[in-house]
Amino acid sequence: MNKQHKLHVWDLPLRLFHWLLVATFAGLWFTGKELEMDWHIPLGFVMLGLLIFRLLWGITGSHHARFVNFPLHPRSLKQYLTTKTFHTGHNPMGSWSVVALLSLLMVQVVSGLFAGDGYLYEGPLSRFIDSGLVDWITDIHRASFDILLGFIGLHVAAVAYYVVIKRQDILHAMVSGKRSVPEPMQPFHKASWKQALSCIVTAALVAAGIGYGVPLM
Repeated sequence: MNKQHKLHVWDLPLRLFHWLLVATFAGLWFTGKELEMDWHIPLGFVMLGLLIFRLLWGITGSHHARFVNFPLHPRSLKQYLTTKTFHTGHNPMGSWSVVALLSLLMVQVVSGLFAGDGYLYEGPLSRFIDSGLVDWITDIHRASFDILLGFIGLHVAAVAYYVVIKRQDILHAMVSGKRSVPEPMQPFHKASWKQALSCIVTAALVAAGIGYGVPLM
């Protein structure tokens, strides 16, 4: 790339979600390792709220936050790998990485709602299923966390590769919201704060409802 131009790519709600997700996951990892369930369980509900928000924002948010604009088609991935086509938002590999990470986190959080060991902790929805199923889901909760750690390690390595080797400002963009593009471009659709507030309130209410063990079905 020669002369660079700055383009606003990531909106503030998405950036806040990203860094809150990082902090919350770190807290869940530490409290789970130390068996601090008084902190681990509330942090799990924070994670649940964040994921619900991201799903809603992926439908109603700004252009690059919407899942419909992710280049997930196999043809897009093939073209990117062979020609290194520039993408203002997530490239195909990044898009699939986001989908995989959100899916794994959702499995982790949902399994935590039903997990329990009958002694240290009990998920808020575990009382609605029999003990055998609770034990099975608890095993999934523990195993999926190890898978998540490995996947996050790959994610961090990929980010380091793009920042250090390819000299792309993807990490800085997730702080400032702007990234360098090869030519001037028109701004993309930007969602309103009213939309963001609606998603935040909805996510908080759903997470709080589940947190109090209220069946929503």
